[in-house]
Amino acid sequence: MVHPSERICTGCLRTIDEIAAWGRMSNEDRAALVAELPARADSFRKRRGGRAARLKA
Repeated sequence: MVHPSERICTGCLRTIDEIAAWGRMSNEDRAALVAELPARADSFRKRRGGRAARLKA
């Protein structure tokens, strides 16, 4: 699932461009990208409602 405004996959935290380029990246480039992904996680950890929010309505 891609975040609509950030254009980042909420599962793997890669951008659309990074996902598209993955097959052409070197092992070193992939390792560097994977190393920076945990820093992106904080932006997407906060839930915005989901099932619990719908049940309250």
